[in-house]
Amino acid sequence: MQTIEVQILNDDYLLRRVPFQNPNYIKADQTLTSYAFQPRKIDKDGLSVDVEKLTSYEKSIQDPATYRLYKIRVEEVKNLGFNCQYNPSKNNPAHALIIGNFNKNNQRQLAQKAIKINYPTV
Repeated sequence: MQTIEVQILNDDYLLRRVPFQNPNYIKADQTLTSYAFQPRKIDKDGLSVDVEKLTSYEKSIQDPATYRLYKIRVEEVKNLGFNCQYNPSKNNPAHALIIGNFNKNNQRQLAQKAIKINYPTV
C-alpha cells in the first residue's frame, strides 16, 4: 500500500464533529463552547479533526442524528499557536490532529472562530 503525503495549507478547513444535543458542547444559539475543542483523555496526540478537502460532510459527520459539523481555517488554528498534522487512519483518510497546549482561553477562541456547517439541512 502506497502512502500519500498530504499538505495541510493555511487556507484549508478542518472539520470538527460535535454532539449537538449536549449543552457541554453547543449552546442554545448553536455556537460552540470551549469544551468542543478540548481533547478527550483518550486523545493523547491532539484534537481529532478531518481535513475538509479530503472528505465529504456525510463521511465526516458519521451519525447526523447525534453530531453536527463545524469548520475552522487552518490559518486561524495556527494563529492561536497550534500545529496541524495530517494523521490518516485505515478507516479515515481525512483524519488530522490539532496539536498544542490546550487551555480554556485558546479553546474558547477556537470555538468562537468555528463556523457551523448546514449539514444535514433541517
